[in-house]
Amino acid sequence: MADQMQFQRPHPAHLPQNNSNNNTNRPQHPTRYNNNNNNNRTRRKGKYQNGPRQQHHRSQSPPTGPPTSLETTLRELACYDDANESRRRNALDVLEKILYQWSIDLLRADNHNNPWQRPRVAVITFGSYRLGVHRPSSDLDVLALSPPHCTRADFFLSLVDRLDHDQRVTDLHPIPTAYTPVIKFVLQGIQIDLLFARVENANKLFQYQQSQPSLLLRDDEEPIPRNPRIEYSIDNSDLVGQDEAGVRSINGSRVSQCMLSLVPDVNTFRLTLRAVKAWADIHGVQSNVLGFLGGINWAILVARVAMDNPEADAPQLLLLFFKTYSQWKWPEPVTLGEICTEPPPGVMPMAAWNPQVNPRDGLHLMPIITPVFPSMNSSYNIGIPQLRRIQDEMIRAAYALEHARSPGDCTALFRDGGFFRRHSNYLQVNIRARNAEDFLHWFRLCESKMRLLIACLETPEVHAWPFAKFFDRRFGTTHESYFFIALRFAEGVETVDLRYSTSEFLHKINSWEGRKEGMDLSIARVSANDLPSFVLGRATHNKKSNNHNSNNNSSSSNHHNNHHHNNNNNHNYHQQRNKPTINVGLCPRMVPEGGPMSPTKRAKLN
Repeated sequence: MADQMQFQRPHPAHLPQNNSNNNTNRPQHPTRYNNNNNNNRTRRKGKYQNGPRQQHHRSQSPPTGPPTSLETTLRELACYDDANESRRRNALDVLEKILYQWSIDLLRADNHNNPWQRPRVAVITFGSYRLGVHRPSSDLDVLALSPPHCTRADFFLSLVDRLDHDQRVTDLHPIPTAYTPVIKFVLQGIQIDLLFARVENANKLFQYQQSQPSLLLRDDEEPIPRNPRIEYSIDNSDLVGQDEAGVRSINGSRVSQCMLSLVPDVNTFRLTLRAVKAWADIHGVQSNVLGFLGGINWAILVARVAMDNPEADAPQLLLLFFKTYSQWKWPEPVTLGEICTEPPPGVMPMAAWNPQVNPRDGLHLMPIITPVFPSMNSSYNIGIPQLRRIQDEMIRAAYALEHARSPGDCTALFRDGGFFRRHSNYLQVNIRARNAEDFLHWFRLCESKMRLLIACLETPEVHAWPFAKFFDRRFGTTHESYFFIALRFAEGVETVDLRYSTSEFLHKINSWEGRKEGMDLSIARVSANDLPSFVLGRATHNKKSNNHNSNNNSSSSNHHNNHHHNNNNNHNYHQQRNKPTINVGLCPRMVPEGGPMSPTKRAKLN
């Protein structure tokens, strides 16, 4: 339990460090930096820098043989999206036609001859859909790889205007100033995040399209073909001439393509990744926005273990996954091969993750490095509370699998983990608005700032234990969402004043110019006995997942919790014996319900 307790200390210097005398329990994988453009990378772990070979995209191909017990469990948890598969394929086809017509119109405006004979925009998927692990709630991540005559300015002007006038498109939200510029919208009920990049040489793009059957000749009412999509294969030549935004936009597809080429068994990788993501969602440790891990992070972690254990099946990989990362000596980075710091020939230099050059990279707590140039830390926003929560849940998961009733039985991973029974004190954050449209905008703003609140709560006297899930409620026309952060306190602390810890967060919220009357946020301290009933035994419920009631498993979960946390009550940070007075009565709340709007108005907490 000594290693486990280290993750409860409040300063990065106190987190587990590399220990050369204690690395025998996990695969050895030294960090490698590639600074040589002439390296031919004959080893499989390093071949990605020149781009994996072109291959058929198999994301939608079903695994061979009858479903395993693990797959059956995941289907019961709604981790598959078979029912909406044709809708997603149809949305991709419609999007391809929209982009084709947009490209043709740009050529016509420039008086090009025979615009129909020019290469069209390639629609390339990435993320969970490309990896074949998407759920019903998953967005569809798409790259529009365009010929040279299309520009990013056209993308955010004429294409956005075209989408805005298309009756099939709703919730259009272009974000041209984002770190990776994106157009967000819903097309025929499918949420799409569309990125843009254009190639300098269109010959490869044209050859790819000549080899594919044209969807432009198929009527929208025709049934969707069941054969797998064949994706455009990106290589280093597609990076030539790209600016930094273009490289970042392309790299989502490159990373997905790379991982599918590196893992020894794609179907085993997919099944394991689905299970890990389901576990993370149930136990409240999955959310990039809240400073936890997201899809790309979990995928790289699973791919690393799969590459190190090519003969393991999915249940074996799950056990190895949790044993490996529950003992990982962060901040040692997880990589899939060489860290790519030098650009391929003809590609502009870009800053890559390299703590030897950039001291700020050395401050990252949980580096999970992307396998293509420029190698980046995909988990740069992980904070101390989030790392503590992830590591704690991984230790519990490893214990549960090692003590399963039978080898390969993974059902314990998907039970309610008892987060709302393990702590005595919580902060409850309520986000509310008077109608659905206002709530959507208000919720997005508050969610984007929640990581700041979590970080501010972390002090030498207080440790924050956030649960990465929102619980949605509706009362008439009022929409409300609840978020919870458990609190533990240093031994000897008698009074905790959270006014300063919450002030910066509330200032950011209050400063938002888009706030309307009825948009409200409140923060209150609640004890374990006063938690709302909808969080107890229903920790898998949120706006993006199905309800999964685990009350029947509470006794076994409590037994495991007691085994795991017997030493926690004797540690410097307590959740049971030490019950200090928590001063949140003077902590400011946003706006009193029903009161007039004022950016500076405050009210006391209830």
